[in-house]
Amino acid sequence: MPKITEVIGLCNTLLVDPLWLRWPQPELLDYYNNAVRATIIVLPYAGATVEVIDCVPGTRQSLPSGAIRLLDVTRVVGGRAVRPVPREVLDSQYPDWHSMTGTVERYCYDESIPKTYHVFPGALSGVQLEAEVARIPAPAGMSDLESDIPLDELYVNPIVEFMLYRAYSKDAESAANSYLAATHYQNWSDLLGVKTQAEQTQGKKKQAQYNGGTQS
Repeated sequence: MPKITEVIGLCNTLLVDPLWLRWPQPELLDYYNNAVRATIIVLPYAGATVEVIDCVPGTRQSLPSGAIRLLDVTRVVGGRAVRPVPREVLDSQYPDWHSMTGTVERYCYDESIPKTYHVFPGALSGVQLEAEVARIPAPAGMSDLESDIPLDELYVNPIVEFMLYRAYSKDAESAANSYLAATHYQNWSDLLGVKTQAEQTQGKKKQAQYNGGTQS
């Protein structure tokens, strides 16, 4: 796995600033932290972790502190698999579903309310779910330069492109640097794919799972 210092060094090489004069190392580290955060916000699966979530009694549940998105619910810990279901299906077939409790079988999630989800039937006290959530890692400091980057190495190029965008934006009053900044931002966006496209793909996956398919 690449080290943070290697990613920053690659960016420095592309900027042709061997003495770290125009873009000091701490500044590039800030750009690196910005790049990691922006990448996960646009593509939450980049920050995926598998966790055990404690449920509160009832249907309405909240993500654990620090999690920004629910990506999937796998199963009840020690029990059955849990599958997604559109909320409108529950509202139509079980109008009183919010008052029902039992072994959790389904979950529904609205991307527009990212830190809240619902389970069906409502959870009993003590129930735990195994789930995938997205998290943004804590910003790296200068003492963390020898640490591995927290994302898969396939995200190195997008991270560097975002760092270059931020670096050239420093002199955006220059037409040449403004153009370079815009170019690198577009490269970052192209490498990750458009945010709405990623969300639509995830929505189709959940719908296919509900319909009994295996779309991935």
